[in-house]
Amino acid sequence: MCTVTFIPKNNGWILTSSRDEKKVRKTLPPQTNKLFDQNVIFPKDQLAGGTWIAMSDKKTSVCLLNGGFKFHKKKKFSKSRGLVLFERFRYKSWDDFWNSIELEAVEPFTLLNLEHNKTLSLHELVWDGHQKHVTVKNTQETHIWSSATLYSSSMIEKRKEWFQKWCMDHAAIADHKIEGFHKSAFTDNTAQNILMKRTDGIQTVSISRIESTNGSTQLRYNDLLSNTSYNLAFD
Repeated sequence: MCTVTFIPKNNGWILTSSRDEKKVRKTLPPQTNKLFDQNVIFPKDQLAGGTWIAMSDKKTSVCLLNGGFKFHKKKKFSKSRGLVLFERFRYKSWDDFWNSIELEAVEPFTLLNLEHNKTLSLHELVWDGHQKHVTVKNTQETHIWSSATLYSSSMIEKRKEWFQKWCMDHAAIADHKIEGFHKSAFTDNTAQNILMKRTDGIQTVSISRIESTNGSTQLRYNDLLSNTSYNLAFD
């Protein structure tokens, strides 16, 4: 939920999310769940009951990062951000969701919404604690997001530079290579690397990847703590 990349490819796209979290926080591996009127695949945070990445058989994929545009002071909120992600599947359209969803009780977050039925669209919703900000992203371009709760604005820009250079160096992207970026170390400072680890116990605990190829979508989940992988798909 803390470093996310999007990469278009000739016959589809790849959305990849690194979860940077305390290693003691337990996660259930991805499985198919009935959510509202559709089947949705997602891993589940055991503590709050939500998730940071999910895809449905209705051709909608959603990913969430903690934090909005900048660092905010922590305080108690009554609703988990991971549960807001589930709410996206309650609504038939993206417009209905972001116009209707009430967020006053929710901590700032960034939510990415991919619609990939007949056409492909990517929307970014940033909730800054006071206002919703919606941006349409170009699906023909690469994108990277880093959580504002963990990384300073200067570090976020540095990570963008790393990603841009990586994309230039890997112009012909094989299916497996983007996970290599998410496991990369570009500096000796392990607290700031893409594959990060900090003295307070926060580290990259898993890498989740939703990949669409010729209309078939799959979620690949790599638990870095147990070295266990899962692969679930929709045709």
